[in-house]
Amino acid sequence: MTGWEWNLAAEWQHSFFGRLHLAAGVRLAGYHTPGYHRIVPQPRTSADLRLSRAATLFLSYGRYVKFDRLVEESTTGMPVNFFTLADAATPAEDTHSFSFGCRGTIPFGALDYSLEGYWQMLRHAGEYAGSLLNLASAGYSPLSDLLDGRGYACGLSAMLSRSIGAVRGTIGYTLGKSRLKFDRYGNHYFPAAHDRMHDLSATLMWQPLTPLTISGTFTYATGLPYTQAKYGYMIGENLICEYYPHNSSRLPAYRRLDLSASYTLTSRNGFRHTFNISIFNALASRNIIFRYTSYSLSEGIIQNESVMKVVIPSFTYTFRF
Repeated sequence: MTGWEWNLAAEWQHSFFGRLHLAAGVRLAGYHTPGYHRIVPQPRTSADLRLSRAATLFLSYGRYVKFDRLVEESTTGMPVNFFTLADAATPAEDTHSFSFGCRGTIPFGALDYSLEGYWQMLRHAGEYAGSLLNLASAGYSPLSDLLDGRGYACGLSAMLSRSIGAVRGTIGYTLGKSRLKFDRYGNHYFPAAHDRMHDLSATLMWQPLTPLTISGTFTYATGLPYTQAKYGYMIGENLICEYYPHNSSRLPAYRRLDLSASYTLTSRNGFRHTFNISIFNALASRNIIFRYTSYSLSEGIIQNESVMKVVIPSFTYTFRF
């Protein structure tokens, strides 16, 4: 299927008294695919009130429509996500997003910060709810098991960063949740396939000498939800699986530390030689990437895991002229 999209945008901005800045705009999106045509206005507005260098309050609203969507498959947690275009059976994903907060600079330490709360109303958020065994059939279309969901996402996020000096870095944390409900399962909310309650990322860079940079990145995130198989049985040569409620199981939390060191030599003629040593997953953390199900006549349903726990070192040389 082929789709065509065009956009036309207009924006207005104005500052009042040097402290209050208002912006408003609209993006008019047109979309066409055989049998499905839409023209959708997407208004956006924001207000910033600068109290001082240390504090600026902000408030914003925006509507965001996506005619091409990433469908996240969560049955057994396997990474078989796919893209699809909007049509009459699968309308465009529609999100109304509100955010508010405060940002500024902390004078001591030259630290920039941001505190933000957000709430999003989600419409036509699609998730795949079929069995992975269906994908093995040449005549099967995964769109036949595409759920059309509606729900919300909300949370709080905080960011602290320093961009000058020998020690620089960024720490970001988000506490949030994303919930959807589907007509197939009644009037009950389920965690969305991308739901993560905790999401922490920290990057630190140290430059003790001009040519030497040492850095580290630590990531921690709540495990993603998935739908776990309960049991299975054979009817003829066909395997039939029964599952727990949609997205009712969750992978273990994900954590990883990456380290890196770079040394740069600059010659008189302007050539630059950069040597980099990196270590991926330096602590050998055991992270489960996804879980999947197999079946045997003697044991029935067998839960398997794809695990990443290796340490991966690498060396890179870069020459610039």
